[in-house]
Amino acid sequence: MTEGSKIQLEKVILKDVKPYFGGRNVYIDEDETVIVQVVNMDENIQEKRYDFSLTEELKELLIKAIINTNFFELSVDENRQEDKEKAFITIKTKEGRQNTVIKFEGPENARFDEMYDTLMYIEHYAEENVIPFYEGAYEIDWIPESFE
Repeated sequence: MTEGSKIQLEKVILKDVKPYFGGRNVYIDEDETVIVQVVNMDENIQEKRYDFSLTEELKELLIKAIINTNFFELSVDENRQEDKEKAFITIKTKEGRQNTVIKFEGPENARFDEMYDTLMYIEHYAEENVIPFYEGAYEIDWIPESFE
């Protein structure tokens, strides 16, 4: 049994929508449903939402990133300035391991960046391979029902 086969994901969340710039939120549920919300801060502030099942390839990439970054031991030590843009990643396993890491705009952190890039890859997969289930005005308070 590999280390990756021991990781049973319950929730994975990337929150990275920035005022005036847009961004993305990525939600992965324990049943491997992925919901990606992409926000474009053009003059109308539009968003697209995608819903699909996590492929084996994407799951392997995600588990590999969790292991490579030692995510459950990761913390980003920075001066936390409220006026700085930030992204956060939360990962929770069915075994009860959980970590939330907040990264403010500024210095690079290779471990955080690897995890972030993996979730960005999942976002790009959605945009290239999935038809949006919602296209319209950005709803700032919207989150998937299973994440409420």
